Amino acid sequence: MNKHFRRSLAKGVPIAIGYMPIAIAYGVLSSVYGMPAWFVLASSAIVYAGSAQFMAANLMITGTGVWEIILTTLVVNSRNLLLAAGLAHNLEAGATKSERLAVGSLTTDELFSVALLEKHQALPPAYVIGIGLSGYLSWVVGTAFGIGLTDLLPPALASSMGIGLYAMFLGLLVPALREQPQARLVTLIAVTMNLLLYALASLLGIGHGLTIFIATVSAVALVTAAKERLQWQIKAMPFIFFC
Repeated sequence: MNKHFRRSLAKGVPIAIGYMPIAIAYGVLSSVYGMPAWFVLASSAIVYAGSAQFMAANLMITGTGVWEIILTTLVVNSRNLLLAAGLAHNLEAGATKSERLAVGSLTTDELFSVALLEKHQALPPAYVIGIGLSGYLSWVVGTAFGIGLTDLLPPALASSMGIGLYAMFLGLLVPALREQPQARLVTLIAVTMNLLLYALASLLGIGHGLTIFIATVSAVALVTAAKERLQWQIKAMPFIFFC
């Protein structure tokens, strides 16, 4: 077994543990909403995007149209294009197309954060893929487990599990804020930008999904410009997406 892959499995354990209760909550909630078990499990195996899956489930039960659901989830997941591009840029030069495709398919906020906290300039593809697989398998297995618990776990308790996603994310954010002063500035700018855009959305009737997209693109552009000018090594960029 590739040494980088073995090392990545240990790195992926915290992500896998954090994903499990959230995946269970998704499995329970979606089943309570009346979605077929095969559909719920397939959505985790194919979509593999917690925030988008929870949003889509809520939109479905409110009778939202199919195309609106698709567009909304695309906007929410658009950040993954930026994250995947960032990871691909940091892979070793010899990475194959299949390895880059695997990294892109497994990219999540947490994978991006953990991978870029590595001190190496170039990331071995096997290392990134190993971390990603740990989270992916946990998400799919957790969803299946949640489906099985539908008749046993109270819906109110399942709903409270949704905060686990944000709790895990804060667990990744706080260490970076302590160690990197520039990360604090990035986070402050991102929070301010999201608050302003949210207020603007309320005044103009813009959907919140669109404000997320605008804030994401704007914040990434601002951080990139600052990095190029001041030669910062900002490793906390994914945290802007949950502000």
